[in-house]
Amino acid sequence: MTLEKAPFIKALERIAVLADKKEKTLSIRINSEAQQVSLSLFREFGNGLEQMAAHVNSDDNFSISFNIKYLLEGAKAISSSQVQMHLTQHDGPAILVPFGNRDKPNILMDTKYLLMPIFKE
Repeated sequence: MTLEKAPFIKALERIAVLADKKEKTLSIRINSEAQQVSLSLFREFGNGLEQMAAHVNSDDNFSISFNIKYLLEGAKAISSSQVQMHLTQHDGPAILVPFGNRDKPNILMDTKYLLMPIFKE
């Protein structure tokens, strides 16, 4: 899926306010029909939910969870106007890569950021 970087980072920063040392799990729900992504973090004292448009290249709808701190750091490290998240399955790792206009187009090396999912039972 492909997301606009600036709105994605702003949404993550708003939700990250709810995270602490004990609970840092961000749930991502991908809706391919609506071409939309929902970001959520639920706590005893409050909930955070953000929805944003995304270009989803799959017909599958699924959910996956990540440590919000690591996802935010990875999104900020990508040097382009859009972030592309490669996901293969709900329990597999994700890779963030640059997409769209790049901040430094003369640098040929692309950043790739690997994220491991969080599982809760």
